[in-house]
Amino acid sequence: MKPKKLFLCLVVLSLVSCSKGEEPLSSSGSSFNSTTILEEKIEWEKEPMVASFQGEEFKLSDYGSVNIRHKGENATKKVELNQTNYINFDQINIQSLEEQTLIAEVENLPITYSFQLTKKEINLSSLDVIKKMGVGINLGDTFESDIGNYFTNSDPDYALKIYEELGYKDINGEHDELFCEVRQHYTPYRGKTTINTINAIYKKGFRSIRIPVAWSNHMKDGVISERWIARVKEVVDYCFTYNDLYVVLTLMEPPSFSGYWLDDEYKDATLALVTNVWTQVSKRFRGYDHRLIFENLNEPLSKKHQWNMAAVMESNPDAYKEANENLMLYNQTFVNIIRNAPGNNNKKRFLTVNTYGNMAYLGYEENVNNISQFTFPSDTIEDHLIYNVHIYSPNDFSFGSTNAWSTSNAQDKAAIDGVMDQLKKNYLDKGIGVLVSEWGAVHANDDNADREKVREEYYYYFMKKATETGLSCMIWDNTAIGNSWKEGFGFLNRHKAAGIYDDLVVTSGAPYNNETLWFYENVLDQMFSAYNDAKIR
Repeated sequence: MKPKKLFLCLVVLSLVSCSKGEEPLSSSGSSFNSTTILEEKIEWEKEPMVASFQGEEFKLSDYGSVNIRHKGENATKKVELNQTNYINFDQINIQSLEEQTLIAEVENLPITYSFQLTKKEINLSSLDVIKKMGVGINLGDTFESDIGNYFTNSDPDYALKIYEELGYKDINGEHDELFCEVRQHYTPYRGKTTINTINAIYKKGFRSIRIPVAWSNHMKDGVISERWIARVKEVVDYCFTYNDLYVVLTLMEPPSFSGYWLDDEYKDATLALVTNVWTQVSKRFRGYDHRLIFENLNEPLSKKHQWNMAAVMESNPDAYKEANENLMLYNQTFVNIIRNAPGNNNKKRFLTVNTYGNMAYLGYEENVNNISQFTFPSDTIEDHLIYNVHIYSPNDFSFGSTNAWSTSNAQDKAAIDGVMDQLKKNYLDKGIGVLVSEWGAVHANDDNADREKVREEYYYYFMKKATETGLSCMIWDNTAIGNSWKEGFGFLNRHKAAGIYDDLVVTSGAPYNNETLWFYENVLDQMFSAYNDAKIR
């Protein structure tokens, strides 16, 4: 049966029969006259408009009562729908607009209800979404990695052994491009992202996952590799098995093969990349609801000045003006593409935009905005843009040049408080949601116990202040631990979390860890304690 009208739940005739001689079926304590019921006509007292999303609870008791008329009878019997007079289902998974049928038993009277289930329009604000995202984590250095010169480095045999023992094979004489997902800087080696990985993240308490993705090294003539976009989609689908898990999907290109720069000389190439990526990604993911958020450019920089722009501004303000104006163009292009993409979800999808380098202060610092004003793109829907920032403050502690940080030190706290207070004043208080899509502090390369205790204090303070301020924060997790990697932000052991390497035959000698699921778990526990403490307040 074809739905007659969108957003209208349909009521149809239901055929229910029983054998002669059976006890009469009753409704609300009254017996029906006929012992053979050929037809029930169901009339809703309040037609259901299904206010449910995928996996959420939908209850008949929300809709009051139905009138039931037996064939051949003039009178109707009212059946109140409550918690006790129906069974057989607790929830419906709404994954499409196709008609679904529910079987409910009302006081032993089998009745078939036929609905057109739709996702009811909701009016979430950017602040609402930020609140729902809770504590988040990055699948860092996974889908933005690259094979690069991996097989021609100083130990190519070692690389090949890693490649083969993790189950990858050459395709048409070339190394599998998907291998970059598990490839690490020599040691350790990640596991493939599986549903088990996402289950571990969800069980720990995270309610949002950022998936940084590099696209330019998986494109040919502007077209994204089918295997690559299908693999990204597969991981997004893992996340969408949970109805309260949000996903941020990015356009992220590491400096080693950056597909975007903010200088004029790279304008055409960057604009083409933004256009090609978001045209294809928005079309491929058009069926995903508001829990999938798109992020345009991660840490966009000038190639000439990169992270030195702050120092350059005073002597060469035109350099920042050039970079910022180009960024405004790319952000507006991004929004326009999504809003004009196929699918109703894209018309109202939440999108994040950011400043040069995702540096928060560039969005509110008066002296900077006097050089070139950072502005949000124009949009066709109100309040669906989110300000995206990274906060690695204080920088020297976050990146490990000092082990000193304490809540008893006013300067240490001010490095966090200052930026968060400004974000509240300039964005949150104006009704604009703010997402801290990266933050954290490296662990001690020498497993310095004192630094780890300080990190516990730092993660607690940062998360508590952020939650009280109204920010959603996503820790940067690049899986890196140990002395081999200077940016050791790793927490989740992807190898263990994958759940597919128990019988791995190791020929390379790589130091896989298949025992510990979460590294530095005390730090995470402090972070979640802070989040819960702030929510209770």
